[in-house]
Amino acid sequence: MKHILSFVLILFTLLIVACAPAPIQDLAEADIAADAGPEPEIGPAADTDPEQDIGLAEDLPEPAPDITPEPAPDITPEPAPMPAPTLPPEEVMDASDLANVLEEIAFEERAEPIVHLLLQKERGVYTIDNKRYVVYFQSIIDANTVEMRIEGENMNVGLGESVKVGPRYNLNLINILAGGSEIVGDLVKFYYGTHSGLITDYIEEGETKTYTRNGQKHIITLVIVSDFPEIKAIFEIDGKRTGSLESKDQELFDDKSFLFVSNIFPNEASEYSTQKAVEFTITEIK
Repeated sequence: MKHILSFVLILFTLLIVACAPAPIQDLAEADIAADAGPEPEIGPAADTDPEQDIGLAEDLPEPAPDITPEPAPDITPEPAPMPAPTLPPEEVMDASDLANVLEEIAFEERAEPIVHLLLQKERGVYTIDNKRYVVYFQSIIDANTVEMRIEGENMNVGLGESVKVGPRYNLNLINILAGGSEIVGDLVKFYYGTHSGLITDYIEEGETKTYTRNGQKHIITLVIVSDFPEIKAIFEIDGKRTGSLESKDQELFDDKSFLFVSNIFPNEASEYSTQKAVEFTITEIK
């Protein structure tokens, strides 16, 4: 009887345990497992269709291109080159223009006194108002004084001093060149006015120069400079020889062109380049 009761008690206990509710955590895990479905079988990877994979890849949008702007190039403009200077055309002159130019040159040049150069022991002959005057340079006394003979009268002349020559003129001593000073050879300053333009230059005795004005070529030669009895020059221009011209003289040609002699700077020979000399002007007394 005792054994039967013990067996019945054990059965009753087991029944109570079997009918008791499951713990909350176990129930939650069971719900998650049910929702996830059966776990996949672990095995070799299933074969995939390459064309299907490519199609899927094509359906995906392409990544946006990189549109980061590049830095703007340096477009600082280079400075424009300076234009070449435009030279005015040389003036073409007709007969009336040539006459006016000659008149202007003669007026300006004749307003300036002629500079005369005289070497030591040399005699100069100068014509003033149709009268000839003889000047002789004898010697240098000191740095500021020379001895000269003017119209037969010996006198000492100081640098910057003026002495009378004839009734209306003065001789003005403007420079004393001591030994060793270089004196250029015969040199002439001239103006040549032609229809193609005006030429002004210095030319030495025996020298030939070629000038071009408005496409016209002109060849000018200083043929000779004579020192005695008067200082004169002879030119040859485009094959035509002039007469003997003194300083401030002019010569007109058939085509209305002209030659005007501004100044003649004479020197007899190169060996005189170390000789003593004087420079002076002769001007009207005012």
